[in-house]
Amino acid sequence: RVLFRSLGIAKENAHLLDISEQIRFYQGSWFEALPQNIAHQFDVILSNPPYIPSGDQHLTEGDLRFEPDTALTDFHDGLSAYKAIISVATNYLSLHGLIALEHGYDQSIAVTDLLKDLGWVDIQIHHDLAGIPRAASAKLS
Repeated sequence: RVLFRSLGIAKENAHLLDISEQIRFYQGSWFEALPQNIAHQFDVILSNPPYIPSGDQHLTEGDLRFEPDTALTDFHDGLSAYKAIISVATNYLSLHGLIALEHGYDQSIAVTDLLKDLGWVDIQIHHDLAGIPRAASAKLS
């Protein structure tokens, strides 16, 4: 239900920005909805996956209390989405393509280790305005 609403909002925003003719929308779990014939056609993959570990106290505090659990947690260790995305993204990125992933305040090392283990290069950590590491990016070798 949340996914349908999110996709609808994305389509509405594209229409309001008058760019809906330039965008194709797909719905599915990570890359599974993409047609097989679009391999290696993306220059950038950006993701803000659910990354809060199951049982984390932040899920019951502040504004997060009003967000759907599926948008916040993987119901596991908070890293399963990264494993799925990082391992398959190489099939969709063009040569020297870039991946950028938002992550939790304490997940920089875990996310960069996943990138390193799968052969990504030029790995960088990006900090938010408070100086907290909140995203990682990397390129294909």
